[in-house]
This record gives sequence, C-alpha cells and structure tokens, in this order.
Amino acid sequence: MQDASPANLTLSLELNAKGLSDEDSIDMLAILDKHIAWLTGIRQSVLVKVAGSQVHLPEDHFDVADPIREEIACELNISSFAAQRQIDTARVLNNNLPLVQEALTKGNISYLHAKVLAEEIEPLINCKPDEKILQAVDKLAAQYSVGRTPGASASKMRTLIANLFPDLAKERFEEAKRQVRVEYQPLPDGMASIYAILEASQAQAVMNAINKFARKRQLANKAKFRQEAEDQGKKRAKRITGEVSGEVSGEVIGEVSGEVSGEVSGEVSGEVRDRKSTRLNSSHTDISRMPSSA
Repeated sequence: MQDASPANLTLSLELNAKGLSDEDSIDMLAILDKHIAWLTGIRQSVLVKVAGSQVHLPEDHFDVADPIREEIACELNISSFAAQRQIDTARVLNNNLPLVQEALTKGNISYLHAKVLAEEIEPLINCKPDEKILQAVDKLAAQYSVGRTPGASASKMRTLIANLFPDLAKERFEEAKRQVRVEYQPLPDGMASIYAILEASQAQAVMNAINKFARKRQLANKAKFRQEAEDQGKKRAKRITGEVSGEVSGEVIGEVSGEVSGEVSGEVSGEVRDRKSTRLNSSHTDISRMPSSA
C-alpha cells in the first residue's frame, strides 16, 4: 500500500474521479483511511502547538475559563468538553507516546486507536512512573495496535497496566464507582430507554432481571395474541358454518319440497285417472248388460 503523502493523496483522488471497479474501491478506502490517519497525526501536533504541551492551569482546569480551549471549541464548532479531550489526547501523544504518535502519522493506526491508547495510559502517566516503564508501554502499544481493533488495543493496555500497577487498578475502580448512575430517557410511541453505569456484577444482575421480565412479558403477549386469534377463528368459523348451513338447508328443503310435491301430484293424478277409468269401464259393462229393444 502507498505511504501517506500529499502526492499520493492527490493521485488517489484523481484515480477515484475517473471511476473505479468494486475491488479497486475497497483498496481506495484503505488508502484514504491511511491518509486520514496521517492528517490526523499532523493535527495532533498542531493542537499541541496551539494549546501548549503542558497544562498551565490547576488540576480542575476544566472549571477554569481557558481562552485557548474556548477559542478552539468555537473555531471547530464543538463543545468545550470535546475540545479539552482533544487537547488532552494530543498532549499525551506528543509528550508520552511518541511511538504511538509516529504510528498514527504514518497511517499505520487510526486516530481512534491513538485516542483509546492515550485514555488508557493517561492514569499511569499521572502516577509518574519510571521513564523506562513508559517507554516500554509506548513501544508495546504502538506495535500491538497495528492490525488490531481499537477495542482490542485498549483491552491489552488495560490488562498490562493492571498487572504492572495493581494499586492503580484499585484506585481506578474506586474512582469509577463514583460514576455509578442510572438515566431514564422517554422515547416516542409510549416507550423509554434506561442507561446505567454500574459495577460489573450489579450490571449483570440487572440485565438478567430485565431480560427475565422482558421474556415473561413477551410470552404473555404471545399467549394473549394466540388466544385472541383462536377466538377470532372460532367466531369466523361459526359465522361461515351458519351461512353455509342456511344455504344448504334452503337448497335441501327446496329440493325435498319439489320432489315431494312432484311425487304427491303424480300419485294424485294417477289415482284420479284410475278412478275415471274404472267409472268408464263400469258404464260400458252396464250398457252391455241391458236387453236389446228387439
């Protein structure tokens, strides 16, 4: 892959303007990300130049009006808090993690890698350890992060620092416990979300309880919907059965009535004809029995 440079960035943009195949577009994404990291590395140096490499304010400097920070926030259209975090990250990279900064400037890692590494190592820096320890951590962080995700890199540094300084891990845990809180956020359509920062064991217990409650409600709703569907089905079947029964009954009654009427009419007509025939025969017999006038 090409090294990040102004010439290579210009060439990449020209090639992209001409149109690329799907396969070449994937390569272009990687090239652009490399150049974005390169530019972001340069940006860290500029931030340090503007804000200074050292903090010249008290430890609670965020509560003090810092004109440089406010000017950066205003110029970049970001909050004062976001501006301060960017300044702190740039200072850690510039002062304590030169190899991580170099990897970023070369485009070997992304800014997100550098940011999480700085955040994980910053508590160690505040403890003012031996310079050789910081150099070893910097070297390991820069090497380990290449080709790995930011999350994996942060986890590695967290484990390393906990092993090197177990007391620091305890202090960080106690500090983190002071951040415990639960937030409730209403949502549209009668819904809401809950956001909580808890100790790991407590969070696991809360999550299990919520999942159990949610599954119970889900099963209850399914049973309710299934019963309603069955009731609707029964009502529909009963209505259809009634309609069919009425139609069938009407047809059967009509057919039976017709057959009965035909049979009865036929029998009656036959009887009438038989009676007429009998009377005629009787008349002929009586006439034949009468004496002749001669």
